[in-house]
Amino acid sequence: MDIDKVINDRVMLILREVDGLRAAGLYEHNFYAKVVGRDHIGLWIENPKFEITRVRREDGTIIRQHPDPLGQCALYCPFSPAQWV
Repeated sequence: MDIDKVINDRVMLILREVDGLRAAGLYEHNFYAKVVGRDHIGLWIENPKFEITRVRREDGTIIRQHPDPLGQCALYCPFSPAQWV
């Protein structure tokens, strides 16, 4: 399999361990994510658990509205915990 062919595709990742990704909110060993890049050590994936928290004033109005409400956040997933892509 040519790993470059999965860039910009949504793939299922199966991990042996998730300890390094828990801080980003990933606790599952099997999950789907979009691959946004790669290098010789691992994959850059779109964080499927990423959410934008709107910042509000005390009266409830939004301080600054981002033009892209969905946003994107990439995580680095080294090949060592990855069992299968």
